[in-house]
Amino acid sequence: MRTIITIFIFLIICTTASYSAQTGTQNNTAITPADANSKPEKHKKFKIQYYKIYKQKPNRTDEFEQPLKPGEITKFLHFRVTKDKQNRIVHIAYYFKNLKIAPYVNDDKVWFHYVKFTYDKKNRLEKKVFYRTTGKPEAQYKFEWNEQGKIIKVDFMTYDINPYREKPFNTKYFLLYEYHPDGKLKKAARFDQYTNPEEKFIYDKNERLIRYERFLDNSKVLNYYITYQYAADGKVTAQTVYNIDGVMVEVPSTEERRKYQDLLRTRYPRPGRRGPIQDSVR
Repeated sequence: MRTIITIFIFLIICTTASYSAQTGTQNNTAITPADANSKPEKHKKFKIQYYKIYKQKPNRTDEFEQPLKPGEITKFLHFRVTKDKQNRIVHIAYYFKNLKIAPYVNDDKVWFHYVKFTYDKKNRLEKKVFYRTTGKPEAQYKFEWNEQGKIIKVDFMTYDINPYREKPFNTKYFLLYEYHPDGKLKKAARFDQYTNPEEKFIYDKNERLIRYERFLDNSKVLNYYITYQYAADGKVTAQTVYNIDGVMVEVPSTEERRKYQDLLRTRYPRPGRRGPIQDSVR
């Protein structure tokens, strides 16, 4: 009997020691939430790529430049782009050279640490949601498509932290797109959250910009517009600025890259006014 008890106690001690060793190993290799954000996914269905430059196109889709080799990611600030088996972007994150996740700001002044992408049943981009390391969203883009697979609307929405809000995201502006019968871009326009137009771009059948329109803030009143003419090789030969009354006010050089919005205060005042106006122009 004593022998049986001794053997039983020995087995308990061995089992406990084995479990403790396993637990200790797990604890030593456990990944904290912060570390998890800084390490690429290891699942076989994901493809990880690294880039130095991340840009948003005018329609708010994404492109990347200057790819890095895995051995170079500790030398540069970089973007880690995760794609699925269908080559769709599912995640973007920005990192320091020490592989710790870093904050970044996009063209719409949204600070984020990573971006998550979702797609509809037809594999079209549906949402891009920007997050901070807290896990709370900052903003999102929502996309709508036509039957030809062209983007027709993009909503830019910011997250509302008010606990009594009616909905989690509020629209700040939206973009609308129209196309020629052959699918080339015909018109792009931006509107504020109250559906007031802010600016419009009109293109010919060769997708060349032929007219740009700028509107007064918080109104549907046209402020000024610019027309463009082209040579046979596609280069701009003339651009002309007109005021709200359709009167030509300037023929700048085709090489000039001024932002005419910056000149509106003194050069293109509101109709009936003389001198500078106080309205802000975005």
